[in-house]
Amino acid sequence: MAASKLRVTQVRSGIGRMAKQRRILQGLGLRGPHSEVVVDNTPSFRGMIKKVLHLVRVEDVGQVAEPKVDPVAKKEAPAKEAAAASNTGEPSEIEGTPVAGEAPQDEEPQ
Repeated sequence: MAASKLRVTQVRSGIGRMAKQRRILQGLGLRGPHSEVVVDNTPSFRGMIKKVLHLVRVEDVGQVAEPKVDPVAKKEAPAKEAAAASNTGEPSEIEGTPVAGEAPQDEEPQ
């Protein structure tokens, strides 16, 4: 189920404010005036917002759908990465450059 969200925008600086209020702004993820974050509409976040309401602007974003992830694509991605990372025995991409652990192609071993 998608949860309700709040968009919190910092409109005033935390400079000159009590340390507790500055820590609350940091806890909300706000870094300075005109920065904004979207947080869950939960009692804990609403309590934090209430403490710094004079420094922020709050908008109800409403229901925000969770991003849909294709489960098939999610399972295939690690397999492709593992195949690319494994040594397939093919020659190196750069012509004439020996692959680690191989003798140079032009010279014969002595």
